[in-house]
Amino acid sequence: MKRAICITGCTASGKSRIAAKLANIAPSVIINADSIQVYECMRIISSRPTKEDFGELENKLYGHIECGSDYSVGKWLEDARIAINDALREKKIPIIVGGTGLYFSALINGLAFIPSISKETKKKSDYFRKNSPEIFLHDLKTKDSVTFENIDKHNFARIQRAWEVLIDTGYGISYWQQTKGIPLLNKHEFHSFIISCDQSILRDNILYRSRKMFEQGIDNEVKRILNSNFNSDPFHPAHKAIGFSEVSKYIEGNMTLVQAIDTINVKTRQYAKKQRTWFRNQMSSWQVLEITKNFNLTKVVEHIDRNALS
Repeated sequence: MKRAICITGCTASGKSRIAAKLANIAPSVIINADSIQVYECMRIISSRPTKEDFGELENKLYGHIECGSDYSVGKWLEDARIAINDALREKKIPIIVGGTGLYFSALINGLAFIPSISKETKKKSDYFRKNSPEIFLHDLKTKDSVTFENIDKHNFARIQRAWEVLIDTGYGISYWQQTKGIPLLNKHEFHSFIISCDQSILRDNILYRSRKMFEQGIDNEVKRILNSNFNSDPFHPAHKAIGFSEVSKYIEGNMTLVQAIDTINVKTRQYAKKQRTWFRNQMSSWQVLEITKNFNLTKVVEHIDRNALS
């Protein structure tokens, strides 16, 4: 019998609702695999499930990290290891759900071995981050072209990490990523599903969610982040959360509510398209379940129940 259920898919596809319905069928623990939902201060902007959404269902790794703290794929993997083992020890099914592909990649493929970074390099890196962050990309471009060409130029945390590895080891991070650790779950130990959505349904879901964010007070949540002492850090995860920039401009009076919602909708649809491409290329062996008018969320849950729980 397989030990776990892994559910991923593009943003606003209904992954968390599916996980909750499955957890009501069999004793389970829902484990978060979303890199923004781990942060305590970003509940609304990350669409993190509420207590009402999960009720009494046991769940782990949601909002468990303070916003000023560093958090990496490696740290998530260790937290996930503990949560999965605890669930199995209690004879419950781990349902790992979220849209961060790198988390699932580390979970089922293992994490590349990268030497720890010296305190001296870390200190220098933190100085550049605050004073001259452009140095990171400059050095990667001139000394590690492979990493430079492939790295997300908007992901400051990943750029800084790549620079630290290059400076401390003399080898680019792409070199170290060729090594793999031991997977936490091997391919025989989990059921894997990618939740997709008919375009019209996804568009409606995104529109509903962006409007709901403002009804729930996303402007107040963003204000608290803007007033915090870690907001000035360009590497802070809030800066890569869809909606943070738009809500900030709305608060400052540089964007109307309608403009903010429209821009968030566009960016969310673009992100969903990017996710679908990543899943198609990196997780081709996973079963794709597309929500349509004839195959709705309830039927998706019934399908997973028949194939993974019954």
